Amino acid sequence: MPRRRNPKDWISTTAMAEALGCSIDHLYRLRDIGELKKGTHWYCLNEKAARATYRWHRKRVEQVLGISGTLKLSKPKDSLTWLCERQIR
Repeated sequence: MPRRRNPKDWISTTAMAEALGCSIDHLYRLRDIGELKKGTHWYCLNEKAARATYRWHRKRVEQVLGISGTLKLSKPKDSLTWLCERQIR
């Protein structure tokens, strides 16, 4: 039987961005480049909707960003990577 999500552990995109002190766009960038994994760090409430709603696992996201510090890249390869590294520091 699949494990159920405890709704208390998952917060909205706005709340996650506020908790981290970053923009919503920055969260989406971390998701898009694979730093934050679907099912572990975030999930989509309504995947088929025109405008998706996400939930984020605050402790897991903070743990990943706290451990990595940056996106594990020594030299930025493009402007998106540079921007992500810059906002995490």
